[in-house]
Amino acid sequence: MSKLSKSTKTISKGKAKRVAFIPDVHYPLACNKAVEKVMGALEALQPSRIYQIGDLGDFEMFSRFPKDPRTQQGLDETLEMCEDFLLHLIS
Repeated sequence: MSKLSKSTKTISKGKAKRVAFIPDVHYPLACNKAVEKVMGALEALQPSRIYQIGDLGDFEMFSRFPKDPRTQQGLDETLEMCEDFLLHLIS
């Protein structure tokens, strides 16, 4: 069982008043500076709901597009980066 599935923290109860949408992170290709800014904005806004709406991982190993050998990660490493990001969102 993953660390994420063990988490029981509820982000909010009742009606959502402030919502954040996070698209296209693309781990392991994510820009760390941009991710830090997003996390800072979330901390300041304190949204009652956060939706990660796709492309959290880049998964180059399955892509039909050209691969950059400097950024290639294995599946396990990419999944771990994605899980860490999601855990940080709910902590």
